[in-house]
Amino acid sequence: MKKFFAAILVGLFIITYAGAVHAYLFDTGERDSDPNTYDAMLHEALWSAVEFTIDVDYTITDIETQVDWLFGMNGQFTAVLYTDGGDVPGTQLQSAKIIADNASFAWVGTDTIIPNLNWDITAGTYWVAFEVRSGEGDGFDGDIATNTLFPLVNEAFSNGGPYMINDSITNIAVRISGTPKSVPIPSTLGLISLGLLGMAAFKKKIQCV
Repeated sequence: MKKFFAAILVGLFIITYAGAVHAYLFDTGERDSDPNTYDAMLHEALWSAVEFTIDVDYTITDIETQVDWLFGMNGQFTAVLYTDGGDVPGTQLQSAKIIADNASFAWVGTDTIIPNLNWDITAGTYWVAFEVRSGEGDGFDGDIATNTLFPLVNEAFSNGGPYMINDSITNIAVRISGTPKSVPIPSTLGLISLGLLGMAAFKKKIQCV
């Protein structure tokens, strides 16, 4: 009987926390197959940013984009997390480096340097940007994929100054991975667990009489 109650409690735990596994917060998917599709240039004088919203607290573990082309040997650039500044990125919260190679249409992310970002964010709206910061050793000069299958809506760009609204939406490729910071136990499962524990305690008491 003890094994039965233990199995039930383990099952309830698995059901409750099954959603707390690593997953994509957002995944725009691959670019379309149209050969006439133009990609977005990324270099020290042209950066891109996209807006995203989450409704629960998360820990971001990786940020990726799909590199289409790389000129030269230095494939380093920076993924930056910003607060929401309205129509453009606001204040920088976090940043991490990405290393790309010459592989065409390869997804590259911050895990090329840091295996797990561990960036905690609360529910709300944010921006993620891809920037080439030459003062920090970045030298990426190439293209990132656009016209993705499931694009994020709002975009902005910078040509060396403050970010501006991108009226010509390019739908750049972005993947943001993470895990929910906490998964509350549903009240029903909590009551069932308490009931099972009570039954087990009551049965033990009877056996001891």
